[in-house]
Amino acid sequence: MTGSSRISRWLIVGLLFVALFVLVQAFASLPPLFAEIRAEIPMSKAQMGMVFALVTLASIFLALAAGSAADRFGSRWIIGGALLAAGLGAGMRVLVTSVAGLAISTVLVGVGVACLYPSIPRVLRARFPANAMGVPAGLVFAAAPLGVGAGLATSASLLSPLCGGWRGAMALIGGVCVLVAVIWVLVWREPGADAVRGSHDLRAGLAKVLGIRDVWLLGLYLGAFNFAMGPIMSLLPVLLRERGISHEGELVAIVMWAGVIGTLVTGVLSDRLGRKKAILVGAALLAALCIPSFAAVTGNALVVALVMTGVAQGMALPIVMTLPVDVPGVGPPLAGSAIGLTFTLGNLIGITGPVIAGKVIDVTGAPRVAFLLIAGLLVAAAMVMLLLRENSDGQAAAHAASFRGA
Repeated sequence: MTGSSRISRWLIVGLLFVALFVLVQAFASLPPLFAEIRAEIPMSKAQMGMVFALVTLASIFLALAAGSAADRFGSRWIIGGALLAAGLGAGMRVLVTSVAGLAISTVLVGVGVACLYPSIPRVLRARFPANAMGVPAGLVFAAAPLGVGAGLATSASLLSPLCGGWRGAMALIGGVCVLVAVIWVLVWREPGADAVRGSHDLRAGLAKVLGIRDVWLLGLYLGAFNFAMGPIMSLLPVLLRERGISHEGELVAIVMWAGVIGTLVTGVLSDRLGRKKAILVGAALLAALCIPSFAAVTGNALVVALVMTGVAQGMALPIVMTLPVDVPGVGPPLAGSAIGLTFTLGNLIGITGPVIAGKVIDVTGAPRVAFLLIAGLLVAAAMVMLLLRENSDGQAAAHAASFRGA
């Protein structure tokens, strides 16, 4: 590989990082601004939760179709369209005057999320061989927790005062998304990624992916982690406060920031060791070991448990989102469809986590029961990964060759 090729592929990694960062910032910036928004658009707490949840709901219903569309039409326009949709969604909040308007704008952001995530591994696989996907995937997916953290930390405290209020902040965020969309469309010219455009029937590709057991297994695994993270982010702050623990918001944020460490470290380990399945099993078991302690420990022990849970979640994400490309029967030509199915199933299971965990706590009055339930689900996910098949190096090479020559 020439020096210019190396620079080119790492430029694409950088662009994907920026794309994911600004997109997740577009939806994570909304909750801190609700206090300002309510002054102009009256809404209940239930309506706030409904508006924010629409991002996940849109992802559930659209990710599979978006992944298949990337296989059919190429990643250039799908990723560009994802960023454009998110930009329009954030930008149109400048004009909304009702909860319904906020909901529609949030659905557009959700369309962006649904289209971007399945396309990222597809683009990376066009630039990197299977045994070198870990580091670039780790770098790109580190943008997710960083973008969420930036959105939560800066939208109300920095962007709103700087831009003259919440509408100005949304306009700035939307404008940045559109700008990145334009840059992506102008820069992305990978023949391998778009060579399959038009060569696969959408229905045939979907039907094939739906019949591959290993893609479903990865979706179940991702669902277990999403199921666990939902209650941690939504219910744990309240539970910590009820135990008399202060700075509960900052403590829970540790999980997110620690996820960056897990994502980056795992990228290096997966490339050097080549034991992706073993890493997934270890990540689930590590999280299962730490989460039940949230109901009992305090002080430094609680911080350590939160850090290790975040590291475990970070270890899992880049692998589970890129591994579908190289399971038997998929390969790069059907990468978008496979990752879309994984993402859809993972979110469908994950969205039930806060509801089920909250109900268990309401019925039993014991948070430890809910945390033990979550831990048990993660142990089951680890066992499911033992059934996963991976392509041999020869199969992966054949897939890569077929992708480049399609």
